[in-house]
Amino acid sequence: MRAQPLEVKRLIDGADEQRRSHFPMNDFAEVEYGTFMDTMFYYWQSMRTPHSLIPRVSDFRPREIFSEADMERYHGVDVRPVEPPNFVMRKHPGGKVADRFGNISDKPISQFPSRIHAEACSAEYNLCRTLGFPQYHEVDQIVCGYSRRYRRLLLPLADEKGKIVRLAYVVRLLELVARVF
Repeated sequence: MRAQPLEVKRLIDGADEQRRSHFPMNDFAEVEYGTFMDTMFYYWQSMRTPHSLIPRVSDFRPREIFSEADMERYHGVDVRPVEPPNFVMRKHPGGKVADRFGNISDKPISQFPSRIHAEACSAEYNLCRTLGFPQYHEVDQIVCGYSRRYRRLLLPLADEKGKIVRLAYVVRLLELVARVF
């Protein structure tokens, strides 16, 4: 099966360029069957209570269940700030890309060195926070001299009052990260 995106955005800013495809969650199970992303999605679903469709942050503890190797693909975004550019990536999965422009973990998204990447992430994370529903994307980009292509799953998590305050973030690389320039 070849999943058809709901929306595709192409952005260019200087040497940075990207194509971001937003896929329907209906296609997720078939496309991601057997991947860690699939496992994390079902873990997220199992943490929901009868009174809430969104698991609580306090109940969602994948580090206690999954291996350290699996957790290399798991990250978090603090979405408590009102303005999306102020959302904070708690553990950025940048790897070699982050080495190129410095560690951006625990910093607002607005401080990402690629403007188009920061703006796209702000919008996508805000959509997940606003809808309270998982979001599934494919990102194909050249950012800060590195080419990356990956699939990403965003999962909303709520505080004790039911307000979405964090997104669980899981990635699956489709191609190895490569330095372009």
